[in-house]
Amino acid sequence: MPSFAEARDRAITIVEGSGGGIAKELALTNPKGKKHGDLQFRVPSDNLEATLKGLRELGKVVGENLSTTDHSTEIAEYELQSKRWKEHAQRLDSLLTSKRNLRGSDILFLQDRVFRANLSADELLLQRDRVLKGGTQASLVLTLYEPLAIPEAQQGGFAKQLDANWKAAGKSAVTGTMESLVWVTRRLIDLLFWIPVLLIVRHFWKKHDWTTKVKAAFPGPPEAAKAASPPSELP
Repeated sequence: MPSFAEARDRAITIVEGSGGGIAKELALTNPKGKKHGDLQFRVPSDNLEATLKGLRELGKVVGENLSTTDHSTEIAEYELQSKRWKEHAQRLDSLLTSKRNLRGSDILFLQDRVFRANLSADELLLQRDRVLKGGTQASLVLTLYEPLAIPEAQQGGFAKQLDANWKAAGKSAVTGTMESLVWVTRRLIDLLFWIPVLLIVRHFWKKHDWTTKVKAAFPGPPEAAKAASPPSELP
């Protein structure tokens, strides 16, 4: 895409031609003056494929990611909760229309509770309608960038993310190998330090005859006398 501004205007025209519109926009410029950014659109679900086909012609496509969400469980939950609030409001209202003698404060309390129950039921139905309306529209995020606007490792988006992960894994392996080499080198340095120390200790040990002194300080058990065997005579 040679020009960010031109591609942006064409993208908006394509989306508006499909009955959609722009929701959010973010544009950035790098130190070299190259522009890149994200455009978020709302497009009717029925026109999504036609919109994507037009957007693909804006430039080179380096990655796509499509996902759908099932809201049927959420819609059913909203309807069930709204039904329960309506039933609760009807039970409270039946107390008001009964022939029971109620005080004025009790009547006001029940009227307030009926109002709140109906309000909660209507709010749940409103949330359900929002979800239903959102199901008829698709959210589309388009990333545009001029050549050299962002690093090559980020240009592929989802298409090159795996390659970036492999490179990161390679760097991690190299880092782990270097750490192992550093550990071995340190152990060798420690060994080279302790060998002269041990030799010096051995020298002084022999010079002062500490072995004899230790044996004298800690005498062992007396050795058993060895029986002398008579010399054998040859015939």
